[in-house]
Amino acid sequence: DTLMLNMLSKMHGLNPKEILMVGDSLESDIAMANAFGSPSAQILSPEGRIQLEISNAAALRPTIVLDSLAELPQNL
Repeated sequence: DTLMLNMLSKMHGLNPKEILMVGDSLESDIAMANAFGSPSAQILSPEGRIQLEISNAAALRPTIVLDSLAELPQNL
């Protein structure tokens, strides 16, 4: 469901490519960004690492994969 990103986009006049979704869940955070057309960054949790390894679905592929949020600035 992309409701949150739709609202954010409309409130701030942003297009999907201008919104980076950062999260740890492939199934909610990354899937939402991909469905909306936004780039995504997955912060790897132990569960998220396993999800990423076993998932073959393009809808669940993040744009960027990070071990910690501290790595985000250098990957933008």
